[in-house]
Amino acid sequence: MRKFLVFLVLISSFICVKGVEPFRFALFTDLHIQSANQQASDDLKLAVQDVNTQKEIDFVLVSGDITHYGDSVSLQNAKSILDKLNVPYYIINGNHELYQKQYNPTLFISIFGADKFSILHKGVFFIGYSIRKAQKPAEVVIANSDIDWVSLKLSEQVPHLPVLVVAHHPLLTGDVEN
Repeated sequence: MRKFLVFLVLISSFICVKGVEPFRFALFTDLHIQSANQQASDDLKLAVQDVNTQKEIDFVLVSGDITHYGDSVSLQNAKSILDKLNVPYYIINGNHELYQKQYNPTLFISIFGADKFSILHKGVFFIGYSIRKAQKPAEVVIANSDIDWVSLKLSEQVPHLPVLVVAHHPLLTGDVEN
C-alpha cells in the first residue's frame, strides 16, 4: 500500500508540473516599514541584498503590509529599497496600507503604479489582488471591481494552467462586497 501511495504522489507531482519550467521566486510580506523604527527598513535592505546575490531567483512577490501606518513617507522608503532589486517585483497592498490617518485610496497606486498584478511565468499564472476598506472599522473586503478583474485575467489564460493566487488576506465567505 505504501509503495502505491508513493507512486500516486510521484505521478501527481509529474502531472502538476507538466509543461512548467522550473523556477524560483522570493516572497516578502508584512514588512511594516515605518519612519519611527529603522529596523524594518534595515531588514528589507538585507532581504533585497540577499535576493540580489541569488542568481536563480526570477522575481519577488510582495504581499501586503509594506508599511505599518500606510503613510506616504514609509511607502516611498519601501519603494526606494525594493527598486534596488535586480529582478522584477510584483506588489499588492495589505490592511496596514488602508488605515493611515487620512485614508487616500490612490496613494499606494500613485507610488507603486498598481495595487494588483498578473503575470505568466514559465507556465504558471500568478495573480495578485488588493483589498479595500470595509464598512466596519478594521475589516477588509475584496471589491467587486477586483473580483471582476481577477475573473477577466483568469478567462484570458489557457485552461488547466497552474494558477498561484497572491493575497494579503485569505478570501473567506463574506469578504466580497455585496
